[in-house]
Amino acid sequence: MAIEVFEIKWTKRFPVTKALQQPEAVERGIYAYYIGDKLHLFGKTKEDFRQRFSTRNQYAKNYMDETQIKKGYACFGLISVFAKSRMGNGCTPKQLKDIESYFINRFDTKGNDESTRKGYKGDSIIVINSGIIPKEFDKVMSPYPELLKILKRNIKFKTSDSDDEF
Repeated sequence: MAIEVFEIKWTKRFPVTKALQQPEAVERGIYAYYIGDKLHLFGKTKEDFRQRFSTRNQYAKNYMDETQIKKGYACFGLISVFAKSRMGNGCTPKQLKDIESYFINRFDTKGNDESTRKGYKGDSIIVINSGIIPKEFDKVMSPYPELLKILKRNIKFKTSDSDDEF
């Protein structure tokens, strides 16, 4: 069994009206959509993101009032994958789908369709969050708690941002 390691570098939150203009919106990664301070859904970013996000906003107007829509924010997670002894930006479509599925199921976001919340069934992964990490996310995450226990027991490191140990 192989374990895939990903780093997700998170951006700051952008109001929905400005999110579509961000260069991160078309890079291969994921986004977290918030209504106010509440995490609402996850989605994939890629070449067709602007169209997909516009469609989501139209859908949102059907069940949210104008005040809630104005409280909408998105932050982007740019994904790097460990391959051949280094980090690279070559995330495959399957890896992107697995990461999105993992986040949707880990946080049980109500804005995602029921069909996407059937449980994570991807490969063994370790996600290292960096950048402006949303408060709900741990620095290191995995769908397998026993894997995290092994890492925590055997590896200690300090982040450059703080004195917190993993």
